[in-house]
Amino acid sequence: MLNFENIAQVNSVKFGDVQEIVNNNRITILDVRQNLERQKSHIAESIHIPFYEVQNRMSEVPLTSEIWVHCESGYRAATVLGAIESSGRTAVLIDDDFAEAAHVSALEVIEGKWN
Repeated sequence: MLNFENIAQVNSVKFGDVQEIVNNNRITILDVRQNLERQKSHIAESIHIPFYEVQNRMSEVPLTSEIWVHCESGYRAATVLGAIESSGRTAVLIDDDFAEAAHVSALEVIEGKWN
């Protein structure tokens, strides 16, 4: 029988919640989508580390801020929360479709080229 008593509670938000804290310098947005997804569009000033590289590139993730993690829909972002938190950082899952980021006036979404 599975025991779920010790599973940590995941802090999660939607892109709309970013509106209130985007000017807070203690928040870092981490984009864990693949390179081609990032090239198509991304949030200005976010850090990009594909989800499969996060463990090996943890030194690029700031220690001094809360890390808000997103991907295209939330699944890949959820998979890296444990690695981020086990490194002594605080992680928050942006559990939302990336398309919603474009509707948040406080976020600058940069559109790239898609071949």
